[in-house]
Amino acid sequence: MKARHIPPGPIAARPLRVLCALAVWALASLWTPEAFAGAGIIDERDGACLNPKRACLSIYGYISKADLQVVRDFFANGNRSPGQVEVYLNSPGGEVNAAIQIGHALRSAGAAAFVFADAQCASSCVFLLAGATHRTVEGAVAIHRPTMFDANLNPIAETNLEYGALVRDILAFFNFTSTPERLLEAMMATPPEDAKYLTARELAEFGLAGEAIGQEAENPRR
Repeated sequence: MKARHIPPGPIAARPLRVLCALAVWALASLWTPEAFAGAGIIDERDGACLNPKRACLSIYGYISKADLQVVRDFFANGNRSPGQVEVYLNSPGGEVNAAIQIGHALRSAGAAAFVFADAQCASSCVFLLAGATHRTVEGAVAIHRPTMFDANLNPIAETNLEYGALVRDILAFFNFTSTPERLLEAMMATPPEDAKYLTARELAEFGLAGEAIGQEAENPRR
């Protein structure tokens, strides 16, 4: 389910060239068809990263397996050091399994995630936010019960089994990232058609803001 549009807000004290790069990225994610949305490596654009000493990429629009491959290539080809990556998120969600795997990659790389004031991180995008080792959230974060895109194509029994496996994968990911299980409880209690937008207090309670905790955050894998 696509979350509601969030009106653009100010991004204070940012260099002009950073604002220009982010404006182009934000417009692309809001107005580009899903087929053209995805992940984009932007660390080769001079001045596009908030921290010029870090590599950075944006993940925007509908999250898919193609984005997962871009993220894997980004880390595999760049010889990135742990803690030297910034990820800019602006997504209404997408494929849950792909999002979980991207979340694992972000945690392994010790990546810092940003949701700017004019951006959103909704639905399965939350797994990317949970995977990062540091999260800066100025925009909107929304959750709802995970959905399976092929639910109408499989027999009921098979779908139930697959959905049960999906929930177990989510729980295992949350355990790996030291994300409170009550986040999954809140997700399961929220119908997809009635997404819940998290307050600053809820972001902190669910471990989706600030520094991540746990051994995996302190010692990111390569």
